[in-house]
Amino acid sequence: FDDRLEGQRHKTDLGRELIFSLQSNHARAVLIAKEIYQLLISGFPDGALSRWRTLHEINVISRLLKKYGNEIAQLYLASEVFENERAAMQYNEFSHRLGFDSFSDIEIAQLKEKSALVEKLVGRKIGRDYDFARKFISDNPTTKIDLFYLEKKLGLDFLRPYYRRACYQTHSQHLKLSGFLANKETATPYFVMGPSNSGLVDPFQLAAISLAEVTTSFLSVSGAFENVIEAEMLNRLANEIGPLALSTEAATMAEYQVKKKP
Repeated sequence: FDDRLEGQRHKTDLGRELIFSLQSNHARAVLIAKEIYQLLISGFPDGALSRWRTLHEINVISRLLKKYGNEIAQLYLASEVFENERAAMQYNEFSHRLGFDSFSDIEIAQLKEKSALVEKLVGRKIGRDYDFARKFISDNPTTKIDLFYLEKKLGLDFLRPYYRRACYQTHSQHLKLSGFLANKETATPYFVMGPSNSGLVDPFQLAAISLAEVTTSFLSVSGAFENVIEAEMLNRLANEIGPLALSTEAATMAEYQVKKKP
């Protein structure tokens, strides 16, 4: 891939920030997909869906970077500088209660100096979360730029029901017993405290699709024909996984029903 990328660099307006951002996001996506795999084979579908939530967020950002190019990638990377300053200030607010040493005045001053330098370079402070994308997404300065807003702009909002369901596994809202993926095939839902062989299809298929899309965004930056073919193959494979998983789930349930008969 590096050879293909270098061969195409002089033909495109690729920037190093865009390449690095997409490569970094792809590496994170691969790691999360491996975590999802381990949760699935261990029988924890609800945990796997929770991890897909992050994979989906990475896919949204990668699609955004791919669409708008190097300038938004620069702002994406620059946003970390402002976030580091905010994180350090919050840490100092609670460090004494945690029993940890606080950042020194010199260290805080260095973070503020770096933020001021980046602010001068990009023309403004970058706020929390997805504020780095504001210039490309909305002309209205009061518009709330959140994940859902970006999903709609990128055509990924159809996955919102799955994302909302994944949030139940991440946060502390009440969830009825039948709402757990692990209880999907049970006649009488139970308190889930261990592994299950039910409910594995959704997180499996969602992870495959999101990983394929993040990989496609990364591969696309080179413009090499080989990468286009590879991306198409990955996406076709990802789309085949869902039906295959569903048929396997149905087959295993049928096998169980046969064994269950006296």
